[in-house]
Parts: sequence; structure tokens; C-alpha cells
Amino acid sequence: MTSPAAAPRGARELLVGAPLPVKLDRSLSAADVQAGLAELLPVLAAELAEGSTVADPLRRWQLLSALGRTDLVLARLLEGHLDAHAILAEAGRSAVPGALYGVWASASGGTGLNLHREADDDDCPSGHDPEELRPAAQDAVLRGKMRFCSGALLLDRALTTCRDPAGQLQLLDIGVRDSRLWAVPGSWPALGMDASASLDIEVDDLPVDAHAVVGPPGYYVKRAGLHLGGIGVAAVWLGGVQGLVDATARVLGDREPDPHGLAHLGAVSVAVEAAAATMLSAAQRLSGAPAHPVTGLCDLPPEQLARIALICRSAVEAAAQVAIQRLPRVVGPVALGRDGEFAHHLADLEVFVRQHHAERDLARLGAAEFAEPWTNGSVSDQSWRLA
Repeated sequence: MTSPAAAPRGARELLVGAPLPVKLDRSLSAADVQAGLAELLPVLAAELAEGSTVADPLRRWQLLSALGRTDLVLARLLEGHLDAHAILAEAGRSAVPGALYGVWASASGGTGLNLHREADDDDCPSGHDPEELRPAAQDAVLRGKMRFCSGALLLDRALTTCRDPAGQLQLLDIGVRDSRLWAVPGSWPALGMDASASLDIEVDDLPVDAHAVVGPPGYYVKRAGLHLGGIGVAAVWLGGVQGLVDATARVLGDREPDPHGLAHLGAVSVAVEAAAATMLSAAQRLSGAPAHPVTGLCDLPPEQLARIALICRSAVEAAAQVAIQRLPRVVGPVALGRDGEFAHHLADLEVFVRQHHAERDLARLGAAEFAEPWTNGSVSDQSWRLA
């Protein structure tokens, strides 16, 4: 007699995917890990891009969480590739076949890239139509420096933000294997996410033509997919938290923790389940929303999408902080000092989750809550109320 399949025990089992059957040896140097990634990434990227779409958020987040659970460096690079494909598709564009993509959009520390007209490097003259300054064939060049360019040593192409001569934000699809664009050695000295090659890049007179421009000015920050992509990153974080739980279980083996250790595991279980439930609820809401007639993405007002994304990201970040604080207390100093897999996963998660803007994002949610307080609920018949 065949026993029926066990029902999921909670939102975590519905949302967090199983780890992929790939293994990165994180005991190797960052350079050696990157050499392995150079072989692995193109194969996985081609497979995953075909089996995932932003229009199906639950499936997308299951995949991204599975990547994070497997390895956060691998997940960071593949998430960037998938996000680039989604950005191009939303703009009605196609990715260059066979190219490994990333998304470079940091403006950290006042750095950034700028478009310059080859014939005239002056700023946009007063009264000049900015649309006329969009690059035509070989009449513009890209210059500048950008931080946190994940995969700088591994990618073929990147979607990168820049400012045009009129000061408007543009998005470009550029090839990054060019002598006029190079990674700055030593610009990521940290242990966490070290193998992701998230280096600074410098660009000097890289030619840019009209076809490189993706969407109208401001497209990168105005599109609906910006918020959906932000939730996708949170799915990676959530998978990373579960990966740290997995590493903790591996370290413990058959050794049951003392009551304090069990309490730490219980607190992490509650935090991860709460974050997964938040993500699952968001997936259901987005899937039930009207679809945009052109992009096929959920057609909710931007402020609603932003709020959903902030809640998801903040819920997962909170769960990550619980895991980062408590799980090292379960395994103790031996795992932290002698188990490279556990130590690397912990360090990777601590760095990666700081893409969340902490109190700044919570303040945005607080402002939305203050401006539009929670409703009285969905129950319309209130005859049950006490007199």
C-alpha cells in the first residue's frame, strides 16, 4: 500500500526549494572558486533562464531560494543573470544568445558611470532636447567607476546604469570583455561573498551606440519589474537562511543541542516560517492581480508594489538576523573556526543581506503605515460586535 505524500509542514516547505545538486568547494581560494564558476555558470544560466519567469512569482522564488540554499555566491551571480533577462524582456528586448549577464547599478560612494558625446564633452546645453543626446552610432562613450559589480571577472555582458549629458538615468546593455573596461584588483578584500568577484570596475571611453540603450530615460527605476526583482533577491536571502540551518544540522549530526541550543533553533524556525509565509502571501497576491497587457507582469500601482517588496525584504532580513545571531551559538566556536563551509555561508549571508537598507526601508514602511493606517479588517457583517 502506497502512503500518501506528506502535506507540507508550513510555508517554508512551499516556498524554499531543494538545494541544487552542485557543490562549490569553498575551502579553495576565491580565485579557484571563480575558475569553477566560470565552467558552471554558463550551463546553469542557460537551463534556469528557460524554466523561470517573473510572471510566475512563486515558481521564480522557489528557484531563487533553491539557489541561495545551495550557495549564496552561485545564487548572486545567477540571480543577476535572470534579472537581466527579465529587465530586457520587460523592455521588449532580447538578451544576446549564450551571454552570461549581470546587473550593475550601484551608486555607492558617489561613484557611477557617465555617457559623454565624443564630439563635445560639455554638459547638455540649456534648452537642448535630452532625447537628441541619446547615443547614435559610435557618437558616445562611457566613462567612470562603479562599485559592487558582481561577476566582474566572469560575465560576458552587463546591464549598467549611467547618467547621460542631461543628467538623466539611462540603462545600457554592454559587453564587458573589452580592454576599455577593467576590474580593479583588490577592491573586494572581505571574506563574505569573496568568490562573487564583486569588484569595482573602471571604464575609459567605451563606445556606446543607440542599440545599447534599454528603454527610455529612467526606465530602470520606473518599471514594475524593479520591485519584483527586489523580492527575488529576498527569496535568495531566504534560501541562504535555510542553507545556514542546513549547515547547522550537518554540524550537529546526531548530537542534540542542550536546551539553550534548542531554543535558538526554535527561534530561527519561527523567524524563517514567518518570512516564508510573508513571501507566500505576496506570491498569491501578485498572481491574482491583473496582468499588464504588454509585459504580462502584475499591473498593480507602483506604490502597492513597492510596499509589498519592502515588506517581503524586511521580513526576510529580520529572519536572517535571527539566524546570524543564534545559529553560531548552537554550533559553537569549533564550527566557526574549523568548518569552512559553515563559516563561509555565515559570512556570505551577513554581507549579502545588507543589500537591505535596514532602518531606511523600515522608515519607508512606517511612513506608508502612518499615511494609510491598517483597515478594520475584511469582515463586513459586524453584528457580532458587543453592544
